[in-house]
Amino acid sequence: MKPAFTGALLYDPDCGFCQKCASFAQRHFDLIAEIAPAYPDDLVAYRIDRGRFARAIPYVTEERQLAYGALAIGLALKTSHRRLIRGLGAVLISTPVRPIAERVYDWVSRNRYRMPGASDSCAL
Repeated sequence: MKPAFTGALLYDPDCGFCQKCASFAQRHFDLIAEIAPAYPDDLVAYRIDRGRFARAIPYVTEERQLAYGALAIGLALKTSHRRLIRGLGAVLISTPVRPIAERVYDWVSRNRYRMPGASDSCAL
């Protein structure tokens, strides 16, 4: 029997910075949700817009709903087995913090080619 889908945070496998962040999260955040590279077939299967994917990481919820950017990260963090990480996710998506988190996420996304571990493909 196939295990139940528990959500997926899908990153750009061609972006070195994205790979580093995903690897860090896999090692330290103990998420129930999957963290996986997104290939063209995944984008089609989950109905992820390619243009939006180029700008923001998508999270596919258990119900197959999509969230992007800081909201995506916050929702994924809320699936952690660790209380502190779940709390961080809740704070990121809270009403007072989310607009700030989205601005920070947008800045990082636009400048990811400058971040540690970045590769040429990280430039938007």
